Amino acid sequence: MATVCLVVTTKNAATTLPRCLSSASFCDEIVVVDSGSDDGTVDVARGFGAKVFVRHYKNAADQKNWALQHVRSDWVLVLDSDEWLSDEAAQAVQRIVAANRPCAYRIRRVSRFLGRVVRHAWRHDYPLRLFPRGSGRWDSRRVHADFLTGLPVRRLETPLYHDVAETLSEYLPRWLRHIEMAAEDLAERGGGSLLKGVLSAGWRLLRQYVLQCGWLDGKAGLYVALLSAGSVLLRHMLARDIRAADSSAPSD
Repeated sequence: MATVCLVVTTKNAATTLPRCLSSASFCDEIVVVDSGSDDGTVDVARGFGAKVFVRHYKNAADQKNWALQHVRSDWVLVLDSDEWLSDEAAQAVQRIVAANRPCAYRIRRVSRFLGRVVRHAWRHDYPLRLFPRGSGRWDSRRVHADFLTGLPVRRLETPLYHDVAETLSEYLPRWLRHIEMAAEDLAERGGGSLLKGVLSAGWRLLRQYVLQCGWLDGKAGLYVALLSAGSVLLRHMLARDIRAADSSAPSD
């Protein structure tokens, strides 16, 4: 029978990790790659029988690709430490692994933000989280990296759940870090246009708040749309500055 490994990358996740690991208790193997937690995360992971590796954090894609080298099971299930599988999703994953067909799977993610489940503004959130071992890897982007695979990709509607943040003050430092890393990615690709940033931000706000009915999510939906639009605009502005600084720097 085919086996499955749960892969989780962590940093100070002692409070959320037990729920994550418990939701995938059916897994034959757990690989946790930690980036220097000081809150007991490593002990929590080991308490669940995980193989734990402590490694310097470069970016999420690099950490996950490195983790894949230590997987021995036939299938890989990837979760963030603040995510967990619904009972229905856990059963669906087990059925897929038992069938052992060569496909990769995106799983519908339902997120909670500012105390409310965001059902509309993030309705098209389907991260790729289940695949046969050796069938692909994440690309080299610092944030929002895609999993690259030659296999057919299917969707699971049985949800995994995600706690994003309870307060803006908790969320904003992470939001800013992601903008900085995304801007570096964009600058490396030669992007960074104020006009494109303004247009893309406007479209993002229209799409998430109006077309996807984000307004039905109340204050959380409004904040999601505004923060998403703001991240697009700031990413382009910062990438433009990065490229200008690089072009004016003296060459060796």
